[in-house]
Amino acid sequence: MAFGVIESRMRPAKRGQPLRSTIANFFRLILPVTFLLGSYMLAFFSTDRPVWFSLSTGNPLADPQWWMTMGHIYLGVSFFVVMMTNRAYGVGMALAQVIASWAILFVFFAGAASAYGLGEVRTALALPPTSVSLAFIGGLFAGHVVAIYAFDMQRGVPWFKAPIIGGLLGPAAFALVFYPLAYSGADAPWGIWMWIDFGVKAAMGVGALVPYYLLRGMIRPQPGLGGA
Repeated sequence: MAFGVIESRMRPAKRGQPLRSTIANFFRLILPVTFLLGSYMLAFFSTDRPVWFSLSTGNPLADPQWWMTMGHIYLGVSFFVVMMTNRAYGVGMALAQVIASWAILFVFFAGAASAYGLGEVRTALALPPTSVSLAFIGGLFAGHVVAIYAFDMQRGVPWFKAPIIGGLLGPAAFALVFYPLAYSGADAPWGIWMWIDFGVKAAMGVGALVPYYLLRGMIRPQPGLGGA
């Protein structure tokens, strides 16, 4: 009996099992990547719509109606999408979701630039200067990674602990990376922009507890993952 148990534990995995697992994970990733790309597109195509609220900061250039768009607000949706993937499938799948999404965007951008020219694409998409674009990519990637690991470390009971911590620390990391890299040295109140942007996304993170709670029954953690 003991020999049979030892022999079964030493028996190699069935041939083809790693390939089937890889294929399953690939198809499992399609929907999360689609939702994340959708949140990116929602934010990007809303950058020409100014926000509806105003704040008195003592500096007219810091008033959100002067610089903030609905794209800043909708970008907060991406943190919610990443955390729901993390809840269901764990850190590895959430990281793969973020990396795959940026890889797809890079491929499409590179293809368009090769076909039409980099300058034409930048003009057509109304992209900001390269330094600001790179700071944004780095900041958002860092924010998502922080949100993923913060959520994973806090998953469990009570149910709201993981999404609230991830929903606050992720946007904080984004703001702390993006604004200094993009605007440090510029004659602009970017410090105030940074705090306002974080405040908006933090409020969205708190508000996202409502859809998170409603989706808990539909999107359950995979076996082996903690979660409430």
